[in-house]
Amino acid sequence: MSWPARLIIAGTHSLFRECLASMLYKLGRFHVTHHTDDLESTLDLVEEYQPDVLVIDLNGSGEAATELVRGTRKQCPQVKIIVLGQCNSETAILKCIEAGAGACVSKESSLEELCRVIERVLNGEAIYSPQIAYSMFARLAELSRERARSERVEALELTPREMEILQLIAHGLSNRHIAEQLALSVYTVKNHVHHILEKLHVQDRREAVEHAYARHWLRPQRVAER
Repeated sequence: MSWPARLIIAGTHSLFRECLASMLYKLGRFHVTHHTDDLESTLDLVEEYQPDVLVIDLNGSGEAATELVRGTRKQCPQVKIIVLGQCNSETAILKCIEAGAGACVSKESSLEELCRVIERVLNGEAIYSPQIAYSMFARLAELSRERARSERVEALELTPREMEILQLIAHGLSNRHIAEQLALSVYTVKNHVHHILEKLHVQDRREAVEHAYARHWLRPQRVAER
């Protein structure tokens, strides 16, 4: 890219935006082409002027900041996004990161620190404070727990008989052999298999077995020989 880097600053506080734009301009490395308090129309500016970096002040921006990040990532994926937040704006910062922001900078940071982050983001790095990084990992852990809970609920939706049949399918038994082993009719086994596929939202027996193994519902065993 060519220097000075072109920036657009979006935020609800005019004095903050104007001061930041002026200070960045004086450094000679950055050129703020626009700064605006209308986050809902900022995406139009980004699409028209294609800046190198979009800086978003989260203070007072609400959900509009998250939508701006999401829209920019979709419409102008080459534009780097930095969000500025305070220690009490962790939730808003995490939402913006999930939407695609490449860096977050505390508003308590120095201008020099912001400049370093801008330069590193332009070099393709993702920059997050230790506190935000910790919160991100905590959020990932919570999502993992939620997924595990969802999978346990999904497993409970299968009846004991369906789990038994799924295990026998994993062993390689056909419907006829399952029926013989469980003293059921082939028709009944077919109905159970149909219900298993329907509950797991899979297309065939192989997918059902892979689905179950991936969630550790079944213990891997050697395929039964018939």
